Amino acid sequence: MRPAGYRAWEGSVELGSGDAVWRWAREELLRWGVKTPDRAAFAYRTLPGHPIDGEEAFLLSRGDDDTVTLGIRSLTRPAAEAHWRLAYPGLLVAQSVARRRYLRALSRVRAGG
Repeated sequence: MRPAGYRAWEGSVELGSGDAVWRWAREELLRWGVKTPDRAAFAYRTLPGHPIDGEEAFLLSRGDDDTVTLGIRSLTRPAAEAHWRLAYPGLLVAQSVARRRYLRALSRVRAGG
Protein backbone atom coordinates (compact mmCIF):
# COMPACT_ATOMS: atom_id res chain seq x y z
CA MET A 1 0.00 0.00 0.00
CA ARG A 2 1.33 3.40 -1.00
CA PRO A 3 1.50 6.02 1.77
CA ALA A 4 -0.20 9.33 0.97
CA GLY A 5 2.00 11.76 -0.95
CA TYR A 6 4.43 9.13 -2.28
CA ARG A 7 4.88 8.00 -5.88
CA ALA A 8 5.05 4.23 -6.21
CA TRP A 9 7.16 2.46 -8.85
CA GLU A 10 8.07 -1.15 -9.50
CA GLY A 11 10.03 -2.88 -12.27
CA SER A 12 11.81 -6.16 -12.90
CA VAL A 13 14.08 -7.96 -15.34
CA GLU A 14 14.73 -11.67 -15.92
CA LEU A 15 18.36 -12.60 -15.32
CA GLY A 16 18.27 -16.18 -16.56
CA SER A 17 17.36 -19.51 -14.98
CA GLY A 18 18.83 -22.33 -12.95
CA ASP A 19 20.80 -22.82 -9.78
CA ALA A 20 24.00 -21.22 -11.07
CA VAL A 21 22.20 -17.99 -12.03
CA TRP A 22 20.36 -17.93 -8.73
CA ARG A 23 23.54 -18.39 -6.66
CA TRP A 24 25.46 -15.85 -8.69
CA ALA A 25 22.70 -13.18 -8.66
CA ARG A 26 22.03 -13.61 -4.95
CA GLU A 27 25.72 -13.24 -4.13
CA GLU A 28 26.09 -10.21 -6.40
CA LEU A 29 22.98 -8.51 -4.99
CA LEU A 30 23.52 -9.11 -1.35
CA ARG A 31 26.97 -9.48 0.06
CA TRP A 32 24.77 -8.94 3.16
CA GLY A 33 21.05 -8.90 3.87
CA VAL A 34 18.03 -11.07 4.43
CA LYS A 35 18.11 -14.45 2.69
CA THR A 36 15.34 -17.09 2.30
CA PRO A 37 15.23 -20.23 0.08
CA ASP A 38 13.80 -18.58 -3.10
CA ARG A 39 14.03 -14.85 -2.31
CA ALA A 40 16.76 -12.41 -1.36
CA ALA A 41 16.28 -8.70 -0.77
CA PHE A 42 17.47 -5.53 0.83
CA ALA A 43 15.98 -2.07 1.20
CA TYR A 44 17.08 1.37 2.25
CA ARG A 45 15.50 4.69 3.18
CA THR A 46 16.86 8.10 2.25
CA LEU A 47 18.43 10.24 4.96
CA PRO A 48 17.48 13.82 5.86
CA GLY A 49 18.99 16.24 3.35
CA HIS A 50 18.60 13.87 0.38
CA PRO A 51 16.78 15.52 -2.57
CA ILE A 52 14.07 12.81 -2.56
CA ASP A 53 12.26 11.43 0.48
CA GLY A 54 11.54 7.73 0.18
CA GLU A 55 12.71 4.17 0.14
CA GLU A 56 13.84 1.61 -2.39
CA ALA A 57 13.91 -2.20 -2.27
CA PHE A 58 15.85 -4.63 -4.47
CA LEU A 59 14.21 -8.06 -4.66
CA LEU A 60 15.72 -11.18 -6.16
CA SER A 61 13.37 -14.13 -6.65
CA ARG A 62 13.37 -17.56 -8.23
CA GLY A 63 10.14 -18.84 -9.79
CA ASP A 64 8.75 -22.36 -9.97
CA ASP A 65 10.35 -22.70 -13.42
CA ASP A 66 13.75 -21.73 -11.90
CA THR A 67 13.74 -18.30 -13.61
CA VAL A 68 15.71 -15.72 -11.58
CA THR A 69 14.21 -12.22 -11.56
CA LEU A 70 15.53 -8.96 -10.12
CA GLY A 71 12.83 -6.49 -9.09
CA ILE A 72 12.96 -2.95 -7.76
CA ARG A 73 10.25 -1.20 -5.75
CA SER A 74 10.34 2.39 -4.60
CA LEU A 75 8.23 4.99 -2.85
CA THR A 76 9.30 8.58 -3.42
CA ARG A 77 8.19 12.14 -2.90
CA PRO A 78 10.01 15.47 -2.99
CA ALA A 79 12.12 16.28 0.05
CA ALA A 80 10.68 18.86 2.43
CA GLU A 81 13.05 21.68 1.45
CA ALA A 82 11.52 24.08 -1.11
CA HIS A 83 14.44 23.96 -3.55
CA TRP A 84 14.14 20.15 -3.80
CA ARG A 85 10.40 20.39 -4.42
CA LEU A 86 11.12 22.75 -7.33
CA ALA A 87 13.74 20.35 -8.70
CA TYR A 88 11.53 17.27 -8.27
CA PRO A 89 10.50 16.88 -11.96
CA GLY A 90 14.16 16.79 -12.99
CA LEU A 91 14.98 14.43 -10.13
CA LEU A 92 12.31 12.03 -11.41
CA VAL A 93 14.10 11.89 -14.76
CA ALA A 94 17.40 11.16 -13.02
CA GLN A 95 15.69 8.51 -10.89
CA SER A 96 14.27 6.84 -14.00
CA VAL A 97 17.75 6.68 -15.57
CA ALA A 98 19.19 5.20 -12.36
CA ARG A 99 16.46 2.54 -12.22
CA ARG A 100 17.15 1.43 -15.79
CA ARG A 101 20.84 1.17 -14.91
CA TYR A 102 20.06 -0.89 -11.80
CA LEU A 103 17.94 -3.31 -13.83
CA ARG A 104 20.65 -3.66 -16.49
CA ALA A 105 23.59 -3.88 -14.08
CA LEU A 106 23.40 -7.58 -13.22
CA SER A 107 22.40 -8.48 -16.78
CA ARG A 108 25.60 -6.85 -18.09
CA VAL A 109 27.82 -8.41 -15.46
CA ARG A 110 26.30 -11.83 -16.08
CA ALA A 111 26.84 -11.44 -19.84
CA GLY A 112 30.47 -10.47 -19.19
CA GLY A 113 30.04 -6.81 -20.19
